[in-house]
Formats: sequence, C-alpha cells, structure tokens
Amino acid sequence: MSLKVSNNQSGTRWLRLLGWLAPVVCLALAWVSILALEKEQEVLETRLFFAQKTETERVVDRLESVLRVLVTKESALEQGVFRSYITDPTSIPADARFASPLFNPSMSKSPFKRLHFDLGPGGIVTYPELPTGEDLILAKANGHITKAALDQARANAEQLATFAPPKVLFQLLLLTRGEATDAADRAIPEGPFRAFFVPVHKDGKLVRAELLLLRGVGRESNTRSVQGIWLDWPALRASLQDIGAKTLQEGQLTLIPSQSAIQGPGAPASGKVTAGRNAGQLGSLALDVRIWGRPTEPPSQWSATMTSLSVAWLVLLASLVSIFVALKRSAALADQRARFASAVTHELRTPLTTFCMYTAMLKDGMVQGEEKQMEYFETLYKESERLRHIVDNVLQNAGLEQGSSEPQLPLDSILAAELVAEILPLLERRCGAANFAFEAQPAELDGLALRVAPQNVERILVNLIDNACKYGAGEACRICFWTESTTDRLLLFVRDFGPGVSEDFEPQLFTAYERGTAEINRASGSSEEGLGLGLSLSLELAQNMGGDLDLVRDEPKGAPGCKGDARLQPGATFCLALPLA
Repeated sequence: MSLKVSNNQSGTRWLRLLGWLAPVVCLALAWVSILALEKEQEVLETRLFFAQKTETERVVDRLESVLRVLVTKESALEQGVFRSYITDPTSIPADARFASPLFNPSMSKSPFKRLHFDLGPGGIVTYPELPTGEDLILAKANGHITKAALDQARANAEQLATFAPPKVLFQLLLLTRGEATDAADRAIPEGPFRAFFVPVHKDGKLVRAELLLLRGVGRESNTRSVQGIWLDWPALRASLQDIGAKTLQEGQLTLIPSQSAIQGPGAPASGKVTAGRNAGQLGSLALDVRIWGRPTEPPSQWSATMTSLSVAWLVLLASLVSIFVALKRSAALADQRARFASAVTHELRTPLTTFCMYTAMLKDGMVQGEEKQMEYFETLYKESERLRHIVDNVLQNAGLEQGSSEPQLPLDSILAAELVAEILPLLERRCGAANFAFEAQPAELDGLALRVAPQNVERILVNLIDNACKYGAGEACRICFWTESTTDRLLLFVRDFGPGVSEDFEPQLFTAYERGTAEINRASGSSEEGLGLGLSLSLELAQNMGGDLDLVRDEPKGAPGCKGDARLQPGATFCLALPLA
C-alpha cells in the first residue's frame, strides 16, 4: 500500500506542477502576443497614415501645377488686350485697329472663361467680348461677332454686376494689402492675377461662390483700373476633380473654396484647415482639398508576426501536450507497477503461506493418517497449480508487451469439432474444482476448420472459465458454454450468472492489471482479486490469431439458460471469435 501511495504521489506531483505552470506560460505568451499584435497594428496604421498623406500631397502638387499654369498664363496677358480693339500707333496705315484676342473667340478659346472685364477710372466697366459704339459697328462689319455671342456676353455681364459691382471689385483688391476699403485715394496694388471667391446669396442665404481673377493696373489715380476674369468655377472644379481622381488610388476628391478666400458682402467667417492625410490646400486658387472614402484602418492580412506567433503557440501547445502525455503515461506506469507489485504480493502470499505451513506440518509429523496426508498433498498440488498459473500469466504478458520475447506458437489447421471436444473436459474440470456446474451446448460444427494455435485457444477459454468461477458466484453457481458459426468465424461463448460487469468498469475491462474488485467481490461473496492479467492476455492471444474477444451486452439468440437482453439478467457473457480456415 505504501509503495502504491508513494508512486501515485510522485506522478501526481509532477502533473500538479504542470497544471500550475501551463496557465502561467500560456498567459505570458498571450500577453506577448497581444503586445506584438498591438505594436504591429500601430505600425500598419502609421504606414497607412503616411501613405495616404503622401498620396494627398501628390494630388495637391498635381492640381497646384495645373492651376499655376492657368493663373500664370492669364497674368501674362497685356493690359491692352482687355479692350475690344487695340490701336497700334506703329502700324501702317497709322493708328490701325486690331481685334483683341480676348474678343475674337477663334484666337482665345477656354472652357473655363465666362467673361473678361476692365474696371477703369470713374467706375466704368468695359467688356472685351461686349463691344459698344464704334467697336460694335466695326465688329459687325468685320464679322468678328455674332448675335448669339453678343447676347451671351451681355447676359454674363448683367449676371456679373449682380454679385460683383465695381465697388466690390475695388474692395477685393484693397483687401489684399490689408488696408481700409473706404479710402478713395488708396492706390490699387499692381501685380499678377489673384483669385477671389465672391459669395452669391439668395433669400439671405449663401448659395454658392463665383470665382474671379483680379489684378490692379496703373499707378496714377487717374489711370488706375481693375482687370479681371470671371471663370466658370463648376466646370473648372469638375476638371480638377477628374485630374485628382486619376492620381488617387482609393477614395474620392472634393474641392471647396477656402473660407478665407470667400470675400465680399456676406462672406462667412474665415476658418482654418488642418492639413492631414485626407486634406490639403491649393494656394493658387485658395481651395481646400478633401479626400473621403479611403480606409481608416489597415486591411486585415496574414503577416509574418502572426505566422511567428502561430508557430510559437503550436510549439507551446505541442510541448504541453507532449509533457502532459509523458507525465500521464509515467504516472500510469508507476501506478501499474504499484498495482502489479501489490497484486503479485497478494496472490503469492496465500499459496506460499499454505506451502510453508503444510510442508512444515508434514515434515514435523503433525499430520497423522494416510487419508489426512493425501488431503494435504492435494491442497499443496492445487496451490502449486495456482502458482504456476500466476507465473505463466505474468511471463506471457511480459512477452507480449516486449513484442513476444519468446517465439509465437504456430497456427495450425484443425477441425473446430475436434478442438472443442479436446477443450471441453478441461473446462469442466476447472468448473468442478471451483464447485461450479458446467453446461456445454456446442452447435453442429461438422466440416468447419480453424487456423489457430490450439494451446492459445485453450489458454483463453481457461482464463474465461477461471474468471467466471472467481467473479460469477451468485444464486446459480453455473457456467454456460456454447458455440455459433458465421460465414467466416467461429464464435465461442462463456457465460456466468454472477453480478456481471458494471458499465463504469467496462472501459478498463481488458486493461492489464485492472482487477474487478470491491463491488463485484462484495456482491459475489468472493475474496479473490487476481492479477488483472487474464482478460488482457486473452485479448492479445486472440488478436495474434486474427480473432477477437469481447464482452457481449445483447445476448445472442439461442443462448442456453437465458433469453432476451443480458442487461435484464445477471451474469457476464464473453465471446471468443476465431477465423475459419
């Protein structure tokens, strides 16, 4: 008992230690995994942020270059071209007049220009595309203008005057210098065209902004003027957004006037735009660039970090499982050894004690009478047979566990009827020695041949009979034996009428050194326990011959002495299946 307890404690101590260490190691690896994945996510988000920001800057640079070309080209226009006709004093004939390129549509075509205008001293506005007086007569005479073009220019001029009257134009240019707009003697700053978005209201609400390019011309107060271009902002925006969309890989582009660029009566308060990965500014036209529809999180994809963590988890789990299995097997082996030592000690103690006591009594002449001495000799013979049986089982089991340390018995072809006839007397004697009634009802086996080792078949049946005698004591101390045949097998049945095998013990029934004790012995009134090798050894022998051994739960039809389901009746039935030759 102390050996068994010691081995169990040794095995369970390591399993308990593994039970403490495994969660700690798993938690540590889980913490490392979470930190690694979080860091990787931060790196991916940072990469996505800078990639999108770089793309935004590339779009802004592309659009800025387009607008810079547009504004520079318009700023290169000479001041005189803002009149319908230009007088050239060096021409021949002298003072010849030539049509302005802004006036002649065939010389200046742009889908973004609606109207050119010149605001001269005194607040007089002239339009190159809308000649008046002598210029109009000359344009009609030379075919430089059509009625449709004239009507379109007039409509544009009337619309321009509604949201950008002369006073507003002067104020816009003065605002660029940060000076008061009510000072009439302020000089209009000269320079290239500047972009202005003028607010347009309807019913007191800001509905849109119109784009103007303005520049101051003339230093003297009597010659100063404002020249400007009214651009088609919706068409220009559509063109710019199309250019930006071709540069973008993901998302959509929107251009809106900066609040700081919308100036004039009713303009909204200035605001600031913080440049980021989805926003930027165009300095040429004071536009805010907005990009939307791009992913804010990096796409989910399998990474090297995930692969490394997965391998680490697999290695850890495999290691834990391997260690657990190894410790479990070690603990089971230690327990098996302890049970073996306990069983052998228990099984050998009784016959050895009997041997010592009876031989001492015979030696000292304490047993008188020939009949009494023969009784003692018979007891010694039975105990020797019992010892031989124990030793044979142990040696046979050791040989099977080591891959058969001794040669296996050859398989011979033998008639089934002959084999059964040879074994039945031995089985009957074993039952008689245990005071059990033996009932044999073999079926007709004429012509059936087996390819088996007869000694192994005998050993298996003897083990089954011994177990039935040991655990099958009950109201009826009898054992039934019968045979059946199938197309390819001979079935040999052995049944007792004891308490049977419980469902809880059934999984360990054919395990070495697992003994049917406690409940079974109490129910049968037996004190015999055995080594727990009989059924394990019998199963190995049956399988080595190509057969099988199993516990039968549903009683076969025609079984002698019992009918119906075995669960409803006491006892245990074992079936030995042997292959036919």
